[in-house]
Amino acid sequence: MDTTPDSLQDRFSSLESQPSFLPANDVVAIAEDAQTNQSEKSDAPVQAKTVEQSEAATNSMNEMESNAHTSPDNQPQKTEPTNTPAQRPASEDNKSTTPQSPSNKGTKATTAKDPKEKTLKNQKEADNAKKPKQDQNANVAANAKQLTRNTNIAARDRLTIYFHAVLSKDFKFDPGEDRIFIRAGSCIGEWEDNAAELFVTRDLGEHGFLVEGSLPASKKAVSASIPYKYIVYRNKKETYEYEYIYKMDSTYTTNRCLFVKPNLINDDGDWHQYDDIICAEPSKSMLKRIKEVLWPDQRKNLIQGREIAGNIMLETIFDLLRSWTETNLRSFMIQLNQFMQVYGEPFVYEEKEKKWYSLQYGEDDVKRLLKEFMLADVIPQLLKDGDRKSRYIQDPLRAAAVMVYVWRQYRIRLENSELNQLCTALCLPKLEKDNFLQYWAEFSQDVSILRFGMTRWIMVLPLLHLLKGTSKPFEAPTSGNLKYGLVIFVCLCFRALVKLMKNYSHLMEVDALLIRSCLYLMSLDELIECSTELKAELLDVLHVFFNKAPQEITFSTMQVSGQQYVKSMATTQAMTIMRGWISRSFKQALLTRGVLSLRQVKATEEIEMWNNVICIHFKDEECTKEWRQTLTMDFEGKYKQVGEIHFGDWAVRIQFLILCYMQTKNEGKLFGRFKFNSKFGKLISAIIQKSWPRDSQGRYHQDEEVVLRHLLSWTAAKDIFQLHGIV
Repeated sequence: MDTTPDSLQDRFSSLESQPSFLPANDVVAIAEDAQTNQSEKSDAPVQAKTVEQSEAATNSMNEMESNAHTSPDNQPQKTEPTNTPAQRPASEDNKSTTPQSPSNKGTKATTAKDPKEKTLKNQKEADNAKKPKQDQNANVAANAKQLTRNTNIAARDRLTIYFHAVLSKDFKFDPGEDRIFIRAGSCIGEWEDNAAELFVTRDLGEHGFLVEGSLPASKKAVSASIPYKYIVYRNKKETYEYEYIYKMDSTYTTNRCLFVKPNLINDDGDWHQYDDIICAEPSKSMLKRIKEVLWPDQRKNLIQGREIAGNIMLETIFDLLRSWTETNLRSFMIQLNQFMQVYGEPFVYEEKEKKWYSLQYGEDDVKRLLKEFMLADVIPQLLKDGDRKSRYIQDPLRAAAVMVYVWRQYRIRLENSELNQLCTALCLPKLEKDNFLQYWAEFSQDVSILRFGMTRWIMVLPLLHLLKGTSKPFEAPTSGNLKYGLVIFVCLCFRALVKLMKNYSHLMEVDALLIRSCLYLMSLDELIECSTELKAELLDVLHVFFNKAPQEITFSTMQVSGQQYVKSMATTQAMTIMRGWISRSFKQALLTRGVLSLRQVKATEEIEMWNNVICIHFKDEECTKEWRQTLTMDFEGKYKQVGEIHFGDWAVRIQFLILCYMQTKNEGKLFGRFKFNSKFGKLISAIIQKSWPRDSQGRYHQDEEVVLRHLLSWTAAKDIFQLHGIV
């Protein structure tokens, strides 16, 4: 390493994270200057080599690694091993990070890219298995020794940190010879030691290498700001080179900042630290040129490198979805959340943690990055004329479900055309009944989607209804009070909606609530035509009409003045038609005061009509109950127009009225409205028999407990006992 003073190193350490996207001439100059620097630093490598060899003999390489740290300004340079331990008091972490000037972007990461979708624990074992095979340097002994020490942590207290980063091609890294490590401050390591080794998992061509590794640590490191840096070991030269962080406004040593958020780690204590480009240190002349002349363009290249690294990290995260399982889906959500929260808030460590404002890269930039990635590789169907398939998810519905999750979770802005295509992608597939039930059983176990919007949102309702459990595949709705499954209302063109529903008629077979949702969007004038076009059931039309009928429609045309209960009730089309017919066909009074009027045929026909109408039974029990209650009250209102009632003269006629009350389980109200005497013995017996509980065979219950429960809950029991003088 160069012997640059600490102050100068601090000023230029922010430039170390430059992602090697300079113009061609500048890149060459940087490479040449870097080589010159290495040749100028011959003394340090010699000392380092001596230390390493001695440590290799004793399997202890901590001192040599500390030497590389002690040179605060010199990243690639090897410093004297004896100086570092002596210089590490309270401020040692900061100074040791100086030579390591990392690009301190606190971007947290998710699982390393594992093409075969290993679990996190499998990756730990794979990383540990690799290390002994490459124990060719003194570094290996030191690193292996440290990992052995960390593995003694109890499982409940263990925090496993996975590091993911892109190593710049400017390092001229040879995967077969060179090695890369992480050095960190307190909580997870010492600046003299290699905290963890990383391995090349993917050759990125012109962008360098994807390097990944893991570090077991104690959960004491959670919620602590920890400085760290990447360091490359040159096997042939036996020297270390620290990464360089391009942060021009630094006044102190700049390091990367690790901050594990406790609410983002999973149950196993895994944390993924997603970093951007690991940059090589430029020469002093090149650094001065960048600072004075090229910094605006260099900052653009820095952002470009950050986005390239971000796309690579997203690839490692979405690789989990190639195998669609509940475990992988849960891991995907956790790791994507770690990436989004940390990559969108870059932090560095300069004496303490600091947000990297001068980078001018924040949450909105990460949202845009994620959206562009998903539209390009996850769900290209949302693009105009997009016909490509997803690179990660074969099932279009699952890909659309993931897009909805990302859209809602991170509030990504989608254009109207993209939302429109998203609704189309969320349409349930057209399958045979048995195949669909099997498909749905698998799909519903893993995916949960909440709400949707846009013009074609009605195509999404079956998916929403099935997920919420308000509807079952190929089953009729169980209740009429479901608000038809609607969550949002959108004004659609009548013809366009009818045409759309005809094209996707299989959805109405799967989800019985969909037709009601569709009818609800129609005006009252369009309702009949729409129901005919879509072949809606009568009960569906009545349900919709009942909720859409204006409040001012009442039963005042029935001439039942004084009956407040009639004015407050809404009506359905069926009730309106029935009441209109009754009022036109039976204009005379139901009964008169004269006894002779009781023998009029007209009165008998009307009573029979009321009996037949009130006894109508619908498939839906709530509809039947409402129908009978309403018409029973209408009959009572008309009957009261007769005046004072003399039951003794026509007890047989009043049995119909009793039957009406029994139909609605309101026998107790009879005794409150009418006065009974001993002439009604048969009628009272009929009431008792009709109300008595029966078993599954239709026989009267003899069980004392059942009888007692019936008498205690029966509304007419007290009145009947009083009538017979029992109470």
